[in-house]
Amino acid sequence: MSMRTAERLKTLKAAFDKGYMVAIRLDPLINWPENWEEEMEQLINLIHDEAPMGLSEITVGTMRFRIHQASLFTQMISSSAIVTPHGGLYKDKVNMNAIMHLYNDNTQLEKGFSDNYYRLPFEIRKAIYQHVAALIKKRRPDLRITLCQETSDVYREVNGVSLPSRCNCMVANW
Repeated sequence: MSMRTAERLKTLKAAFDKGYMVAIRLDPLINWPENWEEEMEQLINLIHDEAPMGLSEITVGTMRFRIHQASLFTQMISSSAIVTPHGGLYKDKVNMNAIMHLYNDNTQLEKGFSDNYYRLPFEIRKAIYQHVAALIKKRRPDLRITLCQETSDVYREVNGVSLPSRCNCMVANW
């Protein structure tokens, strides 16, 4: 895990120690690189070890974007040191193939949702959420887990997650 992640968890703990309600958001998650399951386990272990026991919840989301945001996404990729499983860097600024590759070479992004987002295919989203929820519940069984901008069919298929009563980004509603 990066030093930045550890620093964020220290800040989260300091805010909690001062009496603030705190939550964690893991978003956007993708099933890449090839060892994403191990990396998620490392992250969840770090959260368990470093975050306060009084977390209000963890919100988890997978990569999603509107088609007009594709260029922003590819710009973010090209400005970072993200290496693909095939060893290359994405340098092209607006290339849907680069985005599609992140979602596996043989899959298509699902579209047609009422919010106009493109999402990972259902089975991939479900696998990511099931893996992360199981890791969290293993370490903190009572911690509430919600999903970010997700469909009801995913909620029905993933054990251990709760439907939010409101958008988790609405901090003012706490």
